[in-house]
Amino acid sequence: MLPFADRARNVALAHTVLDMSYNEADLAKAIASEGLRPSLPTGTEEGSAASASALSGCVERCWVLDPNDRPTFVDVQKELDAIAAAYLKSTGAPSLRRVWRPPSVARDAAHATAAAATADLLHHEWAAASGSERAHLPGTYPHRFPPHTNPRRVVNAGVFSTCGARGADKMEDRHVVINRLDGIAGAHLIGVFDGHRGHECAEFAHRHVAAALTATWHAHSDPGEALARAFQDVDGAFVDAFERSRADATADALEGKVNGGDKSGDALMKKRYPGCTACVVLVLGDVMYVANAGDCRAVMCVDYGTDAFHVLTTDHAADTNERERVRIENSGGLLRRIPNGKGFNTWRVGTSGLAVTRAMGDADCKGDGVTSLPEITKVDLSGGDEYIVVACDGLWDVVSNEECVKMIKDTVKEPGMCAKRLGSEAMTRMSGDNITVVVAFLKDLATSEKVTWERAFTTNAI
Repeated sequence: MLPFADRARNVALAHTVLDMSYNEADLAKAIASEGLRPSLPTGTEEGSAASASALSGCVERCWVLDPNDRPTFVDVQKELDAIAAAYLKSTGAPSLRRVWRPPSVARDAAHATAAAATADLLHHEWAAASGSERAHLPGTYPHRFPPHTNPRRVVNAGVFSTCGARGADKMEDRHVVINRLDGIAGAHLIGVFDGHRGHECAEFAHRHVAAALTATWHAHSDPGEALARAFQDVDGAFVDAFERSRADATADALEGKVNGGDKSGDALMKKRYPGCTACVVLVLGDVMYVANAGDCRAVMCVDYGTDAFHVLTTDHAADTNERERVRIENSGGLLRRIPNGKGFNTWRVGTSGLAVTRAMGDADCKGDGVTSLPEITKVDLSGGDEYIVVACDGLWDVVSNEECVKMIKDTVKEPGMCAKRLGSEAMTRMSGDNITVVVAFLKDLATSEKVTWERAFTTNAI
């Protein structure tokens, strides 16, 4: 069982942990090495103050750092029996029923409903329909794939993804790699989604972006336009679904409170607005479309043997992109300069201080000009030694474009190894964010390029 696993900001007993923003790893270290402990309750009901004080003393003796100073379980059991007997005597209760309060049925039901409503986000109508079935969805037309010139195009992709320094309980990155998209030769989809203010939007996007794309490209002569529309459709569907799940969970929790259930508010979903940045690559034969909204990035190299590369995306960050700041201002949005904790101020959007100007989700910032509309880059592929790196800012914060290309140049040309090399380097450089890297070679790798680590490091290999 994880310590403080049930923590929430509206639970006063967890304020020590939450105010200091511990993640899972920090929390374990603080408990084991620094003596971090939660606040203990004090009795508020008649006759309970003395019992609460005695119980708190027992708990404190059980968690002292030196194991030799802790009571045995037999001693603890005797002490608890004595505390219970004193409580019964002071209150006149006939039995221990008032001491042991089983979980509230209303609270459990509210939690179950909230969990089911959140899970509902991951089962949009797109997920249940594919191919010709999509023709029956509201507002769609018979499925038609945009033509392309090279059905033999192969994409070999490798992924490295880790929570990094933030801890496993704050992993908000997601990714998608789909070969033969919708069963069509030469069509491939690659994407990374960097969540913020929660993982829900990134999770929703990675599950549904492919279906959202193939459900709408019949209506567009330009696949790039279809990709942009897919971003907006996923954004709209997520915002709507998340608000519905919040409303359902809140209504059930409130009903539980009215019926005498839990009054702590644990079951109420916090008023928050998850979002995610996204960079998605659609390969159609000899043409590639890159859609980006936010500060993920795509870098392409056209020759294994050189350091030449092309950056295919622009970071949509309020602090570094003046063009985006002008767009926000022209839309009537709020721009603010706020301290970043490093001695200077940075540009942020809206009252929530969002760092990016384009993203899915973030419903509270849409009125300030934040949009899910991506910028699209079209690339004609030559058929040579081309590869593309698509990664979240956990990589790009500490590894430059030039360094990225040089590292792949010096790594065995196997996509998984290349992705791991980049991600591991980002961790070594103390990236403070989740790290997700996709390296995709836009051709079928030759047998000589699919070498093993053993062969690569054997000096007498032929």
